[in-house]
Amino acid sequence: MPGEPSENRHRFAVDLLAAPAGATVLEFGAGTGAGSAQVLANDPAARVVVVDRSATAVARIGLRLADELAEGRVTLLDVELAALELPEGSVDAAFGVNVNAFWMTMALRESAALMRALAPGAPLVVVYGADPTDSPTRARATLASVAANLASGGFLVEREVVAAEGSAVVARRP
Repeated sequence: MPGEPSENRHRFAVDLLAAPAGATVLEFGAGTGAGSAQVLANDPAARVVVVDRSATAVARIGLRLADELAEGRVTLLDVELAALELPEGSVDAAFGVNVNAFWMTMALRESAALMRALAPGAPLVVVYGADPTDSPTRARATLASVAANLASGGFLVEREVVAAEGSAVVARRP
């Protein structure tokens, strides 16, 4: 439903991403596809690659984005991010919302998959709730961990953001 916290978090992610017009955007850990729906609503020339490891989620996203899928603006992939294989440099921007791998592990395989898929200079945004840990004292530490993990994966971390809509790390492929 529009206006729910998850929808707001996805809108926040897409706004931070600031993908160029007509971009191919990757949403990983897509869940409901709310972020991809937002990208497509914002830019009629955009294309999205939607990745989730759950076949159920991918099927649900296919129903949600059926028209855009039929138009060829959506590619759905039932695969873990770490196993993602897209043509090198084929994605102009990428984002994920509530993808635990980036703050619970070093996410080296996930970062490597994103590094291959993203074009040089492409933005990457990883978003969580306003407090991803449900502990205000740990929110900043969690973002610092995500930023360190992305940097270890070769990304240039630009900033950490904490706002009412969510918290995020904004990075870029070198």
